[in-house]
Amino acid sequence: MTPKIIFGTANFGLDLTTSSAVTSVLSLLTSLKISELDSAARYPPNKPNESERLLGETNAAGKGFAVDTKIYTAAGNGSGELSKEAIESSFKGSLERLGVDKVNILSSIRSDDTHQRTSCCLQSFVQTGEIQ
Repeated sequence: MTPKIIFGTANFGLDLTTSSAVTSVLSLLTSLKISELDSAARYPPNKPNESERLLGETNAAGKGFAVDTKIYTAAGNGSGELSKEAIESSFKGSLERLGVDKVNILSSIRSDDTHQRTSCCLQSFVQTGEIQ
């Protein structure tokens, strides 16, 4: 089985700050047959949302890239960040910035105390077709 390569975009907005720079990287990835991008609302850490904004501005999904993203979580104890309302708000913002109606994968790098709350919320996005 051939390994699948997923390109991380945490540097979009940090080292690569313009649409033209990101477009160049996307063109290179296309030539290398890499078609999945990993992003997050928190990327880059010093300028949250910028990676997603640049991916949307360059129409990465429209160019054939599968886009994965993560629920926004800040530094600290994360209190309340995985409430149903916080997850929905984070995901809605991600979809808007990415310029898409759905993402390939939505994940969280933080767990909550019940897991059931987060799982139920994520499952609702699958049911509405917002996660593939």
